[in-house]
Amino acid sequence: MNITIKRAAIIAVLVGVLLPALISGAYFARVFYYEKLSRELIRTLHHDADVAALGIKESFWSLDKEAATALVDALLANSPLISVEVFDSASGRFIFREHPERRTGNIHVVDRSVQHHGILIGRVRLESSDSALAEEFRQQLITQAGALSLQLLFSILLILSILQHRVGLPLKHLSLEASLLAKGELGAVIKPKRQDEIGEVETH
Repeated sequence: MNITIKRAAIIAVLVGVLLPALISGAYFARVFYYEKLSRELIRTLHHDADVAALGIKESFWSLDKEAATALVDALLANSPLISVEVFDSASGRFIFREHPERRTGNIHVVDRSVQHHGILIGRVRLESSDSALAEEFRQQLITQAGALSLQLLFSILLILSILQHRVGLPLKHLSLEASLLAKGELGAVIKPKRQDEIGEVETH
């Protein structure tokens, strides 16, 4: 394969630095961010279920449907909750509120019993979607990828600049000197400009 040293260096940097960084970056982003957000979603869902079961019991016991509905609507407002369903142990469904447009992605469900002075009077059932979680994860991944790309771009430019200065230009100079000798200009003065391996080649 006919490939220049400069191109070989660029390929080596891209494959050796960029590819591993992107793979490891995507993996760690999923492990540390997505799993963290998933745990937060489950924690929030269980917290909302506890709030619903605790807050609704008095309204439930007194059959105050209006107050219970207000609490359920407050829980659904500005949250990833899809639906809240309240069941009466005696008569079945007591309240049901739903935002069907939120029924996307993975659905998580949690149930809580509703007790009043130790007596089971019903239960609440909450559904939540991880669509908002997935979107937040996607935005964080884009942000992290952008920051990582800038860091890698700076590193690559620095590496290529050093290679060009320390290898590319000296080799070009050495090639010109070799061309003079090949043309029979044996009187051409070759002055080593470097104190490294390339300079040693010039002295010989």
